[in-house]
Amino acid sequence: MNNPQPQRKATSATKGMCVHWIVLLSVVVAASMLVFNCYFIWHTSENELRSLSSNYFNHHLSTKQESSHHEEVDSDQELNITSILQRAGVDIPPNKSIPSFQDFTSQYGSKPIMHNLNSCSTFRSSVPVSQRMMGVAGLFNSGTNYLGSLLDENCKIPGRSFDDDELYPFREQVPWGKHNPPRSHRLINRAGREGAITWSMNHSQVLPVVVIKDPFHWTVSNCRHEYFLWDHDDDHCPRVTLELNDEEAEVGEPPKPNSFNIAFPKEKKHYISLIHLWNSWNLEYEQQSTLYPIVYIRFEDLLLHTEHVIGSLCKCMGGDLHDSTNFYYLEESAKGYSDVHSGANGFLESLIRYGNPVKRLEGWTYNDWKYAMDHVDERLMKKFGYRFPSWD
Repeated sequence: MNNPQPQRKATSATKGMCVHWIVLLSVVVAASMLVFNCYFIWHTSENELRSLSSNYFNHHLSTKQESSHHEEVDSDQELNITSILQRAGVDIPPNKSIPSFQDFTSQYGSKPIMHNLNSCSTFRSSVPVSQRMMGVAGLFNSGTNYLGSLLDENCKIPGRSFDDDELYPFREQVPWGKHNPPRSHRLINRAGREGAITWSMNHSQVLPVVVIKDPFHWTVSNCRHEYFLWDHDDDHCPRVTLELNDEEAEVGEPPKPNSFNIAFPKEKKHYISLIHLWNSWNLEYEQQSTLYPIVYIRFEDLLLHTEHVIGSLCKCMGGDLHDSTNFYYLEESAKGYSDVHSGANGFLESLIRYGNPVKRLEGWTYNDWKYAMDHVDERLMKKFGYRFPSWD
């Protein structure tokens, strides 16, 4: 009689092998599906990231191209100094020497320059008209008070009340402080002069308008109104460089920069010279234009093309001038008469000072001029249409 035991053992072994291979095959299939799904998710995400990266790069590229573009804005206002003063209602004293057309164009060109105006539409589309605000920013002594006063007196926005302090549309400064470097101060409310209302303000509802001033005139302005401490005196101001001793001068050593520190509310910064302060502060704001809407104007255009510039800023906010036939100029100093501002110029005196090319280098030494010419940011000078002064 045959024994079936070995056959049953063989059958069991065969079944066990089949189960083993089935399990192994299932694991392989499951692993393959897992690998495929992971690859699919990675591939899809990679394409999305590549698309986002491309859009981000294209945005920054177009922004950089725009921000480096020299925007000379067409203005119907003829650059005639006498007619500007007459329109402003300013009487010209017989003993005053008024700068010529050539005096101004030799420093600033003949047309107003405004940058990043395309960000106005971005701002308007993202902020409801009932919540839009424009805040002034700029280096010390760049005409920020003057700009704020002109906007306040001349701009209107339909449907907006000027009685609401919290959402007042044209503010004397950005909520993080008009003179503060934006990278370390934006999103931190520091506008003390506007009181506690700034502490709850939404910064995305405020469009910064940054005013820049010719660096050569700007350094001299700091001699008249001192906001920070740097080594200088009445005999040598603005003192961009330190005087060389006889031995240093004899061997032809280059001028040494006059460095200093400024303690801002949220950081202390070291600057190699006044020229480096002008470069650094304005370049930092320029870099911010890739992050949020910002508009840039020149102080000098607030003197030469006042109505055009202020009208453009009103329109940027979705508003207009109160009365285009009766523009409000400011003859008295917009800074008032506090200690720091006691020497501030009115409209007539500002036109005379900033129209005079000689005043650009008032108090400068040859070494100051040479150092500034070597270190001032040439691209910023070109972008804002500032001509380089010569040493005669």
